[in-house]
Amino acid sequence: MLKRKMIRDIKSNLSQFITIFLMVLIGVMAYTGIEAYMDGMKSTADKFYSENNLQDLNLSGVSFTEDDLNQIKKINNISDAERKQSLTALTDNDKTLLLNIIESNNISKFYVVDGVEFDKDKSGIWLDEFYAKENDIKVGDKILVKFDGFESIQEVLALINVPDHLYDVRDSSELYPDRSSFGFAYMSYKDIPKELINYDSIMVDVSDRDKIDDVKTSIQDNVKSVAAIIDIENTSSYMQYQGEIDEGKTYVGVFSGLFLFIAMLSVITTMTRVVKNQRIQIGTLKALGFSDRRVLFHYIGYGAWISLFASIFGIILGYFGIGKLFISLEMSFFEIPNGHPVINSNSYIVACLVVLVVILISYMTCKSILKECPAETLRQKIPNVKKNSLNITTKGIFKKMNFSSVWNVRDILRNKMRTITGVAGVVGCCMLILCAFGMLDSMNYFVKLQFEDIFNFDYKLPLKRGVNESTINNLITKYGDKTSQSYLVEALYKDGEKEQNNIFVTDAKDYVRFVDNNGNFINLDSNEGVYITYKLAKTHGYSLGDTIKWRIYGLQDDYIESKIVGFNKDPQNQNITMT
Repeated sequence: MLKRKMIRDIKSNLSQFITIFLMVLIGVMAYTGIEAYMDGMKSTADKFYSENNLQDLNLSGVSFTEDDLNQIKKINNISDAERKQSLTALTDNDKTLLLNIIESNNISKFYVVDGVEFDKDKSGIWLDEFYAKENDIKVGDKILVKFDGFESIQEVLALINVPDHLYDVRDSSELYPDRSSFGFAYMSYKDIPKELINYDSIMVDVSDRDKIDDVKTSIQDNVKSVAAIIDIENTSSYMQYQGEIDEGKTYVGVFSGLFLFIAMLSVITTMTRVVKNQRIQIGTLKALGFSDRRVLFHYIGYGAWISLFASIFGIILGYFGIGKLFISLEMSFFEIPNGHPVINSNSYIVACLVVLVVILISYMTCKSILKECPAETLRQKIPNVKKNSLNITTKGIFKKMNFSSVWNVRDILRNKMRTITGVAGVVGCCMLILCAFGMLDSMNYFVKLQFEDIFNFDYKLPLKRGVNESTINNLITKYGDKTSQSYLVEALYKDGEKEQNNIFVTDAKDYVRFVDNNGNFINLDSNEGVYITYKLAKTHGYSLGDTIKWRIYGLQDDYIESKIVGFNKDPQNQNITMT
């Protein structure tokens, strides 16, 4: 009988129960979907890094010999090391390739999408899969490779993904990768003339990462050719991908939390209204001899079953809807294969907690009515009106209100909890709307600030190392003398932290501009020190007039102390700038 009653009650209050179902479904779906896509990104990367043996350290230098490589391999806790030369090459239609010349491929191994594995004795090129797709290049096609006087037509042997090339941009003037005009490629050293080979980096695989600092110290002490040692976690590709995961953790807390909060508020108001409207029916059931426990479980079932089914559908839709949609969008930016969402135990725990909260709300609402005797519950409940709390509506501004307005105010005073719940729900919904539009506005502001206000140029001509003075003079005559240079430096901050950074040396005049925290343009008019970004200053506790220590990788052994003469705002790089 009670089952039929439940079905009849749900049908007669269908809109209210649909509200509960949808709110619980959306809340669980939002949490599960975002959690699944973030865990999926992490799981996909961990698997890709592990199976394809991502290096632990990158060593930079001017020219590494085979003796340098053998010396590094002998250091304790180093399991393997490989040399690599990276350079910029031109290809068909003046497009650009980041060309890597290698001797072997045991570290940062290729994931071959189509074609053959790396073989140093094979003549040809292993090409970036995303670049190939954008330019309609297939295995077996032939492309041009041109650099430093070397020019050759190479057959595409394979389309690949590589774990240290998840996110490649040409330079800092690009916000997103332009795969149609820029990609990476690999060739065997046997295809390159010996006089053009100059290995400028070594990839190092460490056995025990807990001892990685000892390894770095040993390399610095024993291999003089090493100019810089960079942890893989500090490379741009790794940091960009990890940054997306870290941002997703914020989404889980903020957006999912708000969705679940609003869902629970909706459940509270709806279940309270449904149970209180059943007051006389509860009294009738008690008068017919139904125990309090049986009646209690009957009304708990209203919310329990609906929230249970909503949570199950929420998990399914979160995984296949939000999770798969978001991770497919991420995989269109990052070159990583087999990306898929992953549901962890947190999603199931949250779904169970939502159901338990709904049960608790139903229990508390019904329990207060069951405390009364059947004779009382068979009567309509008399509102608990406190005369003093309603007297306010007979004074001051309320005296000028019409009858309906005063009635509404009195309803608010009689139902404080319901009012608070309604206000909180509206506030939460407005927060979600503002967050959504605010993120879009923030990105548009970021793009405008970086690429219209700060970067006041259309094209940049990067110069390779060792370019002669006559070439520079010819370029200046043709294009002007707006120049700049970036140096990779090791910064030693006042709080004792040491990290890789860069110094931007500008003689670009108004082609590269600088702004303060309010977005106003400022002039770097002091040659007596350096400027640092506001965020860098805040992070490490710098004030105007302090000194900052730094040294250029590969050129200096001792730190230089520079006075801080000003601050600037930069949305992309928290760095040091000097004239």
